[in-house]
Amino acid sequence: MTQPTLSPTHFVLLGASGNLAKIKIIPALATQNELEITLWSRKLLSYTVPATYQIIQSDYTSIETWNNLLSGISNKRLIVYLSLPPVSYQDILTTISQIQNIENISLDIIIEKPFAADSTNMKQTLELIQSSPILERSVHFFDHFLFKDIETFELGNQPLRTVTIRCLETNDAVGRIAFYDKTGATRDMISHLMFFGELFCVHSKLVMGFDWGNYNIKNYTTVQYAGYNDNPELQGIVSNTETYFDLELHNPALMPSTIRLISGKKQPARVWDIEINGTKINLIGQSQFEHLKMIKALENEDYSSFVTAKQVEDMWRLIDSLPKK
Repeated sequence: MTQPTLSPTHFVLLGASGNLAKIKIIPALATQNELEITLWSRKLLSYTVPATYQIIQSDYTSIETWNNLLSGISNKRLIVYLSLPPVSYQDILTTISQIQNIENISLDIIIEKPFAADSTNMKQTLELIQSSPILERSVHFFDHFLFKDIETFELGNQPLRTVTIRCLETNDAVGRIAFYDKTGATRDMISHLMFFGELFCVHSKLVMGFDWGNYNIKNYTTVQYAGYNDNPELQGIVSNTETYFDLELHNPALMPSTIRLISGKKQPARVWDIEINGTKINLIGQSQFEHLKMIKALENEDYSSFVTAKQVEDMWRLIDSLPKK
């Protein structure tokens, strides 16, 4: 795919000292001269960035810092990306909503998956967003899997019966234990698989959408790869965090009647595919420019690939209903 060309935009990355910012977000943005970039963190950055980047080191809820930042932005779209633990979202969103004249700025606020720390935190965050006109208009839920290139699949006259989405990785959790051990494979990947599978089928005009709230759990299997607890990052703690899951949902009255979500780390081979009524479509190699495509979608006011608030609720309702292992 051709790399998107962006119009003048100021991109503010909160949580710039984090691993995700360092290895994924910043390299993706660095190719765009049209982007003015501000990296904001509470602590010093551990890596070198171009001299053109603005660096802020302060608390994210400082109204004074926000006002200083906004005073240097004129006639540009402002995108604020929250690459932070979900427990911090509410304080930051409240602060942004209280900035004087913020409603006069072309503002987009990006929240990334898993969108919340738990279902209670999710409900509180959604209530806050819905209580503020500026937040309700500006906040978007971003899952980078939904900005991958999507093929169109033809079923002919067949009804859509089964959908299986698999994402298996050969790498382990080394270097990500602080995040991964609290999250596990299910919470880490379920948004990717649920909503990419749904978007793929909607894009192919196989269904209007998936009725996630009315599926029953037919099977939920979890495994932890051998040697996980040998990781020194665990500091001797014996963890039962799953590194692989296989979740099967079923309802004969729905279309599709069966949805299967499979993902895991340290697998024998890398697999990224979707299977429709038994036909597999290989998706490896279709991961390009997701963050730039997200920005371009905001410019075009195209929100079709963003996760909706209802989908966020459905995801957490499903997570809460899973058997505890």
